[in-house]
Amino acid sequence: MLEVCSWTVPPSNPQLSDREVHIWQADLTCLDAEVEKLAPLLSADEQHRAAQFRFERDRRKFILARGILRNLLSQYLQCDPSTLSFEYGKYGKPTLIGSNLLSFNLAHSGDRVLYAVTQHDPIGIDIEQLRPVQQIEQIVSRYFSPEERQAFQSLPVNQQPLAFFRAWTGKEAFLKAIGSGLSLPLDQVAITLLPGQPAELLGLPAGHSVKQWKLHQFVPAAGYVGAIVVPQKSLQIGFWQL
Repeated sequence: MLEVCSWTVPPSNPQLSDREVHIWQADLTCLDAEVEKLAPLLSADEQHRAAQFRFERDRRKFILARGILRNLLSQYLQCDPSTLSFEYGKYGKPTLIGSNLLSFNLAHSGDRVLYAVTQHDPIGIDIEQLRPVQQIEQIVSRYFSPEERQAFQSLPVNQQPLAFFRAWTGKEAFLKAIGSGLSLPLDQVAITLLPGQPAELLGLPAGHSVKQWKLHQFVPAAGYVGAIVVPQKSLQIGFWQL
């Protein structure tokens, strides 16, 4: 079941307790005018990455996404956003250098970007824009678990795209939470995907237990699906709109 979010205007100085997760959403089309202001905040390696994009629209989205991330984290840490430094895990997950006060993750699709921020705990977030998927049956056959394939094939054709993206965002969010990228088999990460079923992890690769993790799925905006995976404990999720 997808939660319909109530996005609220954030406070000027957000406060984060050890029992909270803050999810931030931004519509990059509404913030395009901020590119020139945010670009100088990026580090040399981020600016180099931005320059590698073939299309200007993709370069601008990257600058916005990274600049907004810096501004958000600096609000929590009460520091200059340009002074933040990141390091990257083996599969590309970013973490802050010199501070273990915050754990964060980000994801973007289409014109939307999501950020998740919490204290200490590993988290993973994903977003996908609903769209036609070429060779969807072949993808399901290769990357879905047997129980997911059975559930997917039981649905009417018009309900399959939403189920597909529910499964995909849940898988991605878990893999991002543990920092493994796509190095683990996607068909070993199984989640609920039928209409009306609560979001739940059904199976994980060896060495990981579904009892350790909690999956939340939600509608960030019309035409999108979002998912976040957090440790299995009582955490309050707040939804903030940039």
